[in-house]
Amino acid sequence: MDDVLELATKLSGAIARSTRFEDLRAAEKAVIEDEAAVAKIQERDELLAALAEKERKVEPIEPEEKRQLAELDEFVKTNEKLATLSKAQADFQEMLNLVNQRITSA
Repeated sequence: MDDVLELATKLSGAIARSTRFEDLRAAEKAVIEDEAAVAKIQERDELLAALAEKERKVEPIEPEEKRQLAELDEFVKTNEKLATLSKAQADFQEMLNLVNQRITSA
């Protein structure tokens, strides 16, 4: 068991030093420092929660709410920093999936 835990510690260090992890952290930092992007993401999250609550209560969703959501979705899709973050997240997840495949195939 000690060997396995030692290897896990080495693996976690290698992951933390990987380019994909560094790219992910840099992309996260860029988004966090973009106050407009953070505000839009929070606004979108709040609207999505409100719409989910309306759906749960079987209440109608107003056209204005749909328009607002479409605008926020468009912002998320076209914001360069958010696109970079999304790609970095996907790349990092791909690496973790490959690591998991190697572990489970042994």
